[in-house]
Amino acid sequence: MNIEQIEAFLAVVEHGSITAAASFLFIAQSNVSSRIKKLEESLGVKLLSRKKGYKQISLTAHGEAFLPLAMQIFSIIHEANNRSEERRVGKE
Repeated sequence: MNIEQIEAFLAVVEHGSITAAASFLFIAQSNVSSRIKKLEESLGVKLLSRKKGYKQISLTAHGEAFLPLAMQIFSIIHEANNRSEERRVGKE
């Protein structure tokens, strides 16, 4: 699991589709799909329900349970990066 995979998961949840998430993240749709698949593989569960013929995606029960954790992980890493950047700028 890595931050890019979590970011893709959160973007899909927020925007409701892989296509919209890809547009938001400025990456290819296939990259979003790949990140989600690798995240699901690393966790050993399906997070998203993809219905054939529909572009909408919904969370599975595992996805619902993982969502608050993903938000926390992303927030913590984002905060750590911000603090690290502030320290670098302060030394210049």
